[in-house]
Amino acid sequence: SSFILFLQFLQFLVGKQVFSCFSAMRVSSFAGSMLLLCMGGADGFSSYVSHLPNGDKVVVNGQTIAALGHVAAAGGGSRNAFGSSFESADEVWTTAFCQADSDGDGASNGLELGDPDCTWTVGSTPKRTTDLSHPGLASSVTTASASDADSTTDSTADSTADSSTDSTADSTSDGDDGDDDGDGDNDGDDDGDDQGNGAANAAEKVCQGAHIMAAAMLSVAALVAA
Repeated sequence: SSFILFLQFLQFLVGKQVFSCFSAMRVSSFAGSMLLLCMGGADGFSSYVSHLPNGDKVVVNGQTIAALGHVAAAGGGSRNAFGSSFESADEVWTTAFCQADSDGDGASNGLELGDPDCTWTVGSTPKRTTDLSHPGLASSVTTASASDADSTTDSTADSTADSSTDSTADSTSDGDDGDDDGDGDNDGDDDGDDQGNGAANAAEKVCQGAHIMAAAMLSVAALVAA
């Protein structure tokens, strides 16, 4: 089809490195979007994963659950209680939705998904990434508790405070030695030139990688579309 020919034409241009590095990255992003569209409904389930804490990490009977909101683990078909609640919350991880117990197993959705305090936001790391359970399946229950999360928070805070104290002490000690290092300024200029060359080489490698990635994504998109 004309769409496949268009993808192949873009792949040819990328192979000839007609595009700049930035344009190659844009083409790569475009190809990724086209690939998802060509794959049909599969992206419909995966797109919701990022809207939930640990949305891709829940395992039941050795199987990673791809669609927490559906009765079928792979997605599609009817929704379970968690999926219905998620839809009612406009597919947003709200405090009320987090605190709800969709499957009625005695544990809140947040507790089951590692966000017992309901403070998680999209893109951040949940408070707990282990001992998870399925919030839409009553037979799947976590052994974690809210008190465990509080204990972890206190321990982390103490550790951070100790680390900060040690770091301040080391910084003070290093400051006393700083006056003796002044003679190294001339050597620093030479090192700066070497660093500049290294940065240029790194940028060139990134550019080459962008073109390779764009070509590969276009190739896969064309194959899937066919």
